Amino acid sequence: MRNQIQVIDQRALSTMAIQLLAIGKTNGWNFQNLGKAPTPVEPVHLEGWFLIPAEQDTHPIPDRTQHRIKTVFASGIRPEAWVVIHEAPPLLPAPQQPKPSGIFMQLFALGALGSVLGMLVSTVAVVDPILVAVTPEGDWIEIDRWIS
Repeated sequence: MRNQIQVIDQRALSTMAIQLLAIGKTNGWNFQNLGKAPTPVEPVHLEGWFLIPAEQDTHPIPDRTQHRIKTVFASGIRPEAWVVIHEAPPLLPAPQQPKPSGIFMQLFALGALGSVLGMLVSTVAVVDPILVAVTPEGDWIEIDRWIS
């Protein structure tokens, strides 16, 4: 049986996403491309996950993760946003979401976020939470995951 290697089509990624993945590889960190999706501007509950813009998240960020963020900034890269993803407890009801202005934007955003979340589940064992850098082109790059 032959080992199969997953090949990411680098042309499909933005320059910033490629640079982020290179920083991870250079430092021996497992940065991963999770796909493309719009940046949430407020917390979103979707398919058992809670996506929170990092500036709105109140959970502590480990020193290791802060070091990775500082390394990204020291390299000159400025992601459009940082998102913290938490696994939502199954016993709690989903929070009420305000209605987006356009149904097509809502369907696109939920579909794109759903595909990113599907990628999370299919990668490795999920550890909660996960920090993601979002590029201006909508690439979601996993920077770190830890047990809280």
